[in-house]
Amino acid sequence: MSLRGFFPACLLLLALSGSVLGDTLYLKNGKSYEGKVVSDDGRVVRFKTSVGILSFDKSRIARIEKGLTRREEYARRLAKLDPGDLDGLLDLARWCRERRLPRERRMLVRRIVKACPGHPEARRALGQIWNGAK
Repeated sequence: MSLRGFFPACLLLLALSGSVLGDTLYLKNGKSYEGKVVSDDGRVVRFKTSVGILSFDKSRIARIEKGLTRREEYARRLAKLDPGDLDGLLDLARWCRERRLPRERRMLVRRIVKACPGHPEARRALGQIWNGAK
């Protein structure tokens, strides 16, 4: 592969790596796409992927497996947690880091610091070193 084709391929791979979405659409030709169904009018399925919205004639689709997006999964996990469960919130913040959900992670870490100002791991996650002073 020439350098001309290498860099666009790398950029596409980077774009796709952090954006796994909930549904998987399988075509009859064996190809599959990850994303989210935007609309289905009975003839055409519009499918949002990390690179944009794609349209597929329904006759080309073998099946669609429904799933949750990262943010939907985050909301589901957060709803299961007791608001005072700092260990659970910290575990969820770690989960957010692994799935590239920085806003959600920061919100969780701030909640932990608000409840426990001296929490060392939460302070480090915010880029702070706590010296014990208020």
